[in-house]
Amino acid sequence: MKRFRNTITISTAFFVMIFAGCIPTRQLKWAPDGSMAAIQSKNGVLFCDSAGLITDFKIPNATVIDWCPDSKSLYAVTSEEISTWDQLKDDYLDKNKILQINRYVKEIQTRFFGKTRQELESANKYFTEKAEALTKQQDYQELFYLTCAIMQVRDSQKDKVKPLLTEKEWKDIEKISLIRSQLSKYTIKGNQIIAGATIWEDFDGIFNIVSNPNGSAVLIWSGTGQLIAVCENGKSRVISQHANALPAWSPIGQDIVYIESNINSGMVDSPKQLGNLIKEKIFDGQDLIADKNVDSDKNTREILARVMFSPIAQIKFLNDDKIIFSSTTTELPAIADADEKINLFSLSHYGSISIKPMLTEELQLKLKDYYIDLFILSPDQKNIAIVGHDGQVALLDIKTKELKMLQDRKIQKNNLLPSWRSNDELTFAIPGKIVLYNIKTASQKILSDSWPASLQDYLLKPE
Repeated sequence: MKRFRNTITISTAFFVMIFAGCIPTRQLKWAPDGSMAAIQSKNGVLFCDSAGLITDFKIPNATVIDWCPDSKSLYAVTSEEISTWDQLKDDYLDKNKILQINRYVKEIQTRFFGKTRQELESANKYFTEKAEALTKQQDYQELFYLTCAIMQVRDSQKDKVKPLLTEKEWKDIEKISLIRSQLSKYTIKGNQIIAGATIWEDFDGIFNIVSNPNGSAVLIWSGTGQLIAVCENGKSRVISQHANALPAWSPIGQDIVYIESNINSGMVDSPKQLGNLIKEKIFDGQDLIADKNVDSDKNTREILARVMFSPIAQIKFLNDDKIIFSSTTTELPAIADADEKINLFSLSHYGSISIKPMLTEELQLKLKDYYIDLFILSPDQKNIAIVGHDGQVALLDIKTKELKMLQDRKIQKNNLLPSWRSNDELTFAIPGKIVLYNIKTASQKILSDSWPASLQDYLLKPE
């Protein structure tokens, strides 16, 4: 049963596929005013002051955060494991969902109860393939129903189920659970951090959130590839079913820009996809545009470019309304193992659309061992930080194209993404430590000396 259990872990499997244990995913995010940072830890989000000292603030079980512009509030996603059928049934399922789940309950009972060992193995294979097919089709609703049905049969008919399985199989099936994600807005007042009401929750997983420029709304990217806009008052709108993980708001927060896959099957099978770079109007004044399919004369959705992208492709909407994005450049037709070069592009979209590459061939060559897709823009939008495959960090001056290797040698791989504290200060990892580096003085101070060893290990050691 273990193979089946791993298959039905809905969004976690998708997320692990994207990041594959090698791309840094842990984050230390500075508040816009640089007064404190939110730090991902194993058990939630901790906070440190500008000197790196851990404060009393914490958000237990939080997995993802993004600061609001006022530096006194932030959005955070907390996760809760739902491990029993009773808990799931009583708190999260309506009558219609239970009816859908019962379809699979009957099928599980028919295929497992009163069967020989050989028939049981055949049934296990059947449900494994069923889950794999649902995953490939991105039919996560059906996959959710199937998972719930397994939990129901396991918990309500334990006396019938357990004798059918080996000890190892039973231990595996006991571990089956669902993760419920909740999005809330938190406010720092004095020496307290206060949680607001839950404004979004689901079982698909929330793996990235992006607050808008005034802190009144947030973009959610789920483990299924879905992109959703959610307001702090709870109003929401589904933007796309197959989007990249790192969309961006326009400077005034009326529009967003994101990449949408052209492939209906989504992003499960391929790390690179053909797609469209899209600018879409989300707000009309203060009002969320509720219907995606509004009249075309409102110009709510505009395709800016065709791109080849990865799910982790970063996008930034600059203050001058230019857009920076990454894309793979490949000349077609090409042989199967032809080199794919990733470049950064600057797009101007007023009047006629103009797209210009930002990296010369020489720069591309120097950055061939870097995650160019994950570029990190400085607050003044003058510099870009890029992390390497082995933890090294490079700094690119957007105007002069000068490339500076802050660590020009391979170091021990780590799991921390660089983060800007100010226009001139960048946080990143060096062997065994996390530092704040000043790009003007080329000096650094260690932030993590007083941090618990478990926190440093969580941030620095690759998964």
